[in-house]
Amino acid sequence: MIVLHDMIPELTGQDLNLPEWQVKTETIKKSCGYFSLSSSTIRDFRQLYAAFSGGEVFLTPGAVGEEIHPAGSEEVASFRARYGVSKPYFLLVGHRALYKNAELFFRAFGGWRRRKEFEIVCTGGAEKLEKALEKLVPGTPCRILGLTDAELGAAYSGATALVYTSRYEGFGLPILEAQKCNCPVITCRNSSLEEVAGEAALFVGEDDVAGLQALLDEVSRPDVRLHLVRSGQENVRRFSWSASANRMEKAIEEVLSQARAQETGGTAAKIHEDSTPSSKKVGHPLVSAIVSTCNAERFMRGCLEDLEQQTIRRELEIVVVDSASPQNEGAIVKEFQERYGNIVYLRTEERETIYGAWNRGIRAARGKYVTNANTDDRHRADALEVLTHTLEENPDATLAYADCLITRTENDTFECAHPVGRHEWPDFNVHRLLEACCVGPQPVWRREVHEEHGYFDEKMVAAGDYEFWLRIARNRKFLHVRQCLGLYLESQAGVERANAAQSLQEAEEARMRYAKDILATARKAKGLKRNFLRLFRRGE
Repeated sequence: MIVLHDMIPELTGQDLNLPEWQVKTETIKKSCGYFSLSSSTIRDFRQLYAAFSGGEVFLTPGAVGEEIHPAGSEEVASFRARYGVSKPYFLLVGHRALYKNAELFFRAFGGWRRRKEFEIVCTGGAEKLEKALEKLVPGTPCRILGLTDAELGAAYSGATALVYTSRYEGFGLPILEAQKCNCPVITCRNSSLEEVAGEAALFVGEDDVAGLQALLDEVSRPDVRLHLVRSGQENVRRFSWSASANRMEKAIEEVLSQARAQETGGTAAKIHEDSTPSSKKVGHPLVSAIVSTCNAERFMRGCLEDLEQQTIRRELEIVVVDSASPQNEGAIVKEFQERYGNIVYLRTEERETIYGAWNRGIRAARGKYVTNANTDDRHRADALEVLTHTLEENPDATLAYADCLITRTENDTFECAHPVGRHEWPDFNVHRLLEACCVGPQPVWRREVHEEHGYFDEKMVAAGDYEFWLRIARNRKFLHVRQCLGLYLESQAGVERANAAQSLQEAEEARMRYAKDILATARKAKGLKRNFLRLFRRGE
């Protein structure tokens, strides 16, 4: 097994006949599985090496170790004094030539109206500034430094911003290093850069000089800097070497297990029949994702790729319910079944409501937990791991939900989304639920709740999930995870928006069904609490 860092030589026009790239190709051919630092590299690999892309590719992102850490004001002052940096400065990290695209920054800075107020600090790459770049910033102090890890942390911590305008990266570690050190980031929306930076960066086109000049102004504003620092601190926590190491260890164990099984004549069963709910996995999965589809062929591939890239894919079962779709979702599902052994495909002869399809999927599911995976929505890579872990750690809770980004771009991925907003749901309160559905589009819940409370109301068209949440909220606990774990497609063709009037009518009907019970339960709980406090004060 090998680690695929990037596809830089293939995508930047390098001579693939060189010995080092020939060795790469031969190693890919001989590997029984692959690790990749980013979803972007996985996509590039599947396209460039299509003959081998059927093999398992495991997402194991990079992270920032303890050697890079934010520096205090005294350390920053010492760094500045040591290298003679007297003005505010922009930081560039790594090589500067060719696809690294440092020329964009130097062109923008050279024509920027405030250039005399700032300096440039570069670390990495050639020991002297390239003549072509030097000519673009005449009279500007530009320091080329070789730094230790501690000095690099100070350089990030004192910089106005890291400017990282590469045309292609397999990961983009300097972005996370900067964010860990409370340094704002300016980068581009390409390859893995957006995937790594998340929402915590300012983005510019690879050739947009005027756009970068505007961002140099914007990143100097205190309110913008504060937002980028705070969001950067949140973003960097998504990445962990220990988590990637654990995923790598599990992947190696699985591949070795499959190899041993093949050596002893064992074969792994694959799903070929349309409605055979079987799986290669031994035992029961931790979570089952129910995918209901009709007229959603354009979303299906992205939906399955999104789920198969979840960090707990080894413990995930995917149940696709094809509700008599006239489109060709089934062929796409079968293609994925040939590559993965955790997909169940069910097809009905007649169209049913989305809640009828969910119920069919839940009855076929084997997971301890269940989630609805809408074909047009997407997840953060660790979304299901975070939500199921929350329920595992809180056995008294039935359902966990998280915040999500909003996009209007079909088949966006979470890592490379173009968000137009976000849903930041409130912490759960049953009275809030009576006012509106506040658990978001991608909750995870315990499958056993259906044994007590039944299934979704199949007669409903648009508010059956809201009705069920109200039904179980009478005696079940919900938990809000304060992280952005999903990507919701805002579309006029969606079930709720396409049936807006019916959705409002069904929601009101659901409230009428359960409001009396919910309010009575709340009053009873309040009375018990009041009696307890009274007894406590008396010392009884």
